[in-house]
Formats: sequence, structure tokens, C-alpha cells
Amino acid sequence: MPANTNRLHIERERIHKVRSNENIETLKQIVLADFIGGIDVIKFRLSRSFPNKTLRQLRDFVDTRLIGFDMIELDQALQIINMTQSPQFDVHRLMEIIRVQSSRMVSECFSWINHDHVDVDEMTENINSWETILDRQSNQMLRTLQLSILDFWMAEKVNLPMSEILYWSTVTNAAESAADLAVMISELAPIIDQAQLKPDVRKNLYNMGKQAEDLFSRSMRSFIRRDYQEAHAVLADQAKSSLTFQKRWPIEAVDEMQSNSALVVRNLEKIGSYARRIAEATIDCGAARVAYLSSVST
Repeated sequence: MPANTNRLHIERERIHKVRSNENIETLKQIVLADFIGGIDVIKFRLSRSFPNKTLRQLRDFVDTRLIGFDMIELDQALQIINMTQSPQFDVHRLMEIIRVQSSRMVSECFSWINHDHVDVDEMTENINSWETILDRQSNQMLRTLQLSILDFWMAEKVNLPMSEILYWSTVTNAAESAADLAVMISELAPIIDQAQLKPDVRKNLYNMGKQAEDLFSRSMRSFIRRDYQEAHAVLADQAKSSLTFQKRWPIEAVDEMQSNSALVVRNLEKIGSYARRIAEATIDCGAARVAYLSSVST
């Protein structure tokens, strides 16, 4: 644990310039010294040739050894930030970033189905790289929400009533899980693309992908905007979509459409289920907010 010398929560930072061949043990010692000394933001300026292996080792060190800190990777720089004190952290802004990132992944993962010009290998590589970034953002969000439960000052910093934190965690997890399914779909794309699907199967797959994308995007927006009417609409539309799916893609149709294509269908349906989960969390969060405001006013 760092020294408790910063009772007024005045952010302190220290900047280090790092060479490309810097030893990982040296970097760990720098971070540990700053951490114990009560530094809130540890900044590293990196050379263009800084190795990814060293970056991963430093990230693992921060995750496993530093309580309340997280590492944010920037262009040719990184910041190791005390999430319980840093005024730079904005939980609402991070949720918006997660929304944009996960929605983009869901949108891109099936774009190859109806567009011959898409380079499926490049698309898969891009989505995999986006997943790494989204994982870090989701971990930052979840860790901060957990810390806010433990630390009264942090709870005020994220500006969320305790009754809502559970729903924010639920939505963050659902967004990350939907993005993971997008990765799985993109990894199947090169195989299916070479199988020359029948035109009707390809068209149905594409339409189902658009439905899943629409449901997921709407559900995430409804949560951030507190649009409870839209959340109810997502629930209704997801129920209709699920019923249509069961009629159009019965279990008996798997042999006809090939196992990999059937897996894409199942994953798209699961994305729709995560959209439903987010919409339900939006509605429940709204009810929790009304109850909280009523208790405060009385």
C-alpha cells in the first residue's frame, strides 16, 4: 500500500523518459518507488521502438502489485494512475468510450457477409486489436466501480449513487462479452468466406447481423442517455427478433448451412441477448435512481 500522505487528494505526478532497451526490472523499481512515495500519476515517455513484450510485463506488474492503480496506454506514452484519487478519471466518459468501441466491433464483425470487397483477414486482425484495448477500458471501469464501493471519497468522485454501481458493472460486463462474441465471429469469417455460402443463407445471415447490431447499439445508448422508453422498446424488439430467429434457423437447418455458419448465427443471437440484458439494467437502474432520489429528498 502507498504511504497515506495525500489526505487532501491533491494529484501529484512524475514523468520518466524511457529508452527502448530499458530493463523491465528497472522500470518496476521506478514504478514501485513512485508508488510507495505517494505519486498519483506515473508517466513514461516511450521511444517509437519500445518493445511490446516489455509493455505487457509492466502491465502485468501494475495489475498484480499496485493496489488501486491502473495503466493507460497512449501514443508513445503510458500513464500509471491512482484511480482512487486521480481527477483525470471520468466514469461517464469511459462508459461512452466503451459504448463506441464495443458497438464498432459488433458492427464490423459481420460486414464481410454482404460485401465482397472486405479483406476478412485484415478485419479479423483489427477486431482482435480493438478487443485488447476494450479489455483494458472495461477493467479500468470495473476496478473503479469496485473501488468506489470501498472508498467513500471515490464514490463521490464517480458521482454515482451506490444503488446504481451494480448496474454500471452489469452493462460494462455485457458490452465486453458482446465484443468477445464479435471477435469470435470475425475469426470464423475467413473460413466461411471461402465456403461460398448460398445467396439466401448469406442474405439471412447479414440481416440477422444488422438486427443484432441495431439492438446492441440502441441498448447501450439507452443506458447512457437514461432513455427508459427506448430500453423498453429494445426488450420488445429483441423478443420479436429471437422468435424470428427460432423460425428461420431451426436446429435441423445446421447441416444445410454448415457448422461454422451455424456458430455465427448462435453468436449473433447471443449479442441480441446481451442487448436485452443491458436494456433490463437500464430500466432497473432508472428504478434505483428514483428510489435513491426519493430517499435523499425525505
